[in-house]
Amino acid sequence: MKLTYKNMANSYAGENIESSVGVVNAAKLVESVKDELSVVFDENIRLYESDSKVNEGIYKTASGNDTSGMFYYYNNGITFICDDYKNSPNNNTLFMKGASIVNGCQTVTTLARAYDDSRLRDDADLLVRVIKIKKYSERAKITKYLNSQTQIKESYFIANHPIVRDLQEDLLKDNYYLERQTNELSHKQKYDSEYLKGKELQVLKLSDVIQRYTGYYVDKYAHIAKSGKGALFENDNIEEILGEINAAKVIKSLETYETISGVITSYRRMRRNSEKNDFLHYLGVKKEEFIFNEYLFVNTTDILLLNTVHKLSELDEEAEINTLIKVGILIIRDVIKSNDGYKQTPPATLMKRKAVYESVRKYIEENQVSLKKLIQ
Repeated sequence: MKLTYKNMANSYAGENIESSVGVVNAAKLVESVKDELSVVFDENIRLYESDSKVNEGIYKTASGNDTSGMFYYYNNGITFICDDYKNSPNNNTLFMKGASIVNGCQTVTTLARAYDDSRLRDDADLLVRVIKIKKYSERAKITKYLNSQTQIKESYFIANHPIVRDLQEDLLKDNYYLERQTNELSHKQKYDSEYLKGKELQVLKLSDVIQRYTGYYVDKYAHIAKSGKGALFENDNIEEILGEINAAKVIKSLETYETISGVITSYRRMRRNSEKNDFLHYLGVKKEEFIFNEYLFVNTTDILLLNTVHKLSELDEEAEINTLIKVGILIIRDVIKSNDGYKQTPPATLMKRKAVYESVRKYIEENQVSLKKLIQ
């Protein structure tokens, strides 16, 4: 990538790392990256947020007659990270290899929009920092810390994790597109019309993938997947969660969750209209035998039931999914009925309690023989 600047000076350097800091004209910057907008933010942790008031402010400042000249002073600037760069002072040009903008996506994309609208004024300049480093783990740390001063979802910080990148590629083989960054697919297709053209893809949010995978496979954190999935992305937790993740497991957890969601929807439909009996037919229970209060937990049991289904599937890998779900619902019902504390706890709260997850798993462990017969 070739970046034309107004001035550029060598800055801090260390072992296997160098940096330069300078000023570039906003229009020249857009012209430098315009053909790379589909990939230049690949190492950023989030993409353009079109409904942001901050971005509208950037647009107005860069296009306003009385504000564009102050853009340098009003804006925080942007940061490139790259494998290598060479400076050509005679031509005021910096040549970068493997360049990515890791801080400043909102600024650059907004400036590009103003440029396309012929509203970007010639006197709008901004600060640019360029960091040369090849070590991937250090690049990821730089990206994280550059973005840690603003309120950002914890899930964004694993966007560049090597395991997540590999998972994205593997899921694509099965026509799932894992969005490491919010709206990643639409962003790439906006600036590269040929990107995955003609492929029918199911788009997955990274936070949902981690939540459902954890709820299904990772007993230790399953209750957290329900009580506050943001905590799953804390450093120690996420490293453990990612330890054995793969595309096949992700797909299994997602498909199971989707089936469970359909069952919960049929229950909610029955709650709204007692004539809707799909849930009763699903369970194989007669209407006159159904005790409504014993099934209130179903409304919010998605993750607990997901974890329960996995534990049951370990008893019989060939068992049919709907059988596992039905048995799982009955197990959770019986575990709640047998514990006075559980019965007195509001279902929405109970479904977040670690203790009830452990009680259900204990029940399955203690009743393996009878449960195997039930699900066969």
